[in-house]
Amino acid sequence: MRKLETSPSSAAPADPGAQAAAAEERAAYENAFALLRDGKYDEAIPMLEAFVKQYPTGDTSVNARYWLGEA
Repeated sequence: MRKLETSPSSAAPADPGAQAAAAEERAAYENAFALLRDGKYDEAIPMLEAFVKQYPTGDTSVNARYWLGEA
């Protein structure tokens, strides 16, 4: 039998800077969404607009745009 080897690219650790940026983006979305969920639309709408402007291609930008439309 041959020994299985892992490729070097699959063993590489994730970029800590990218992880921090993703966590920051997620926190910003969750803060805006919490306001919306609590019925604080006057506060949530500007936060969602700022979120979409700051993270236009972010993982949750589509969600933010949806909730802006619902607000």
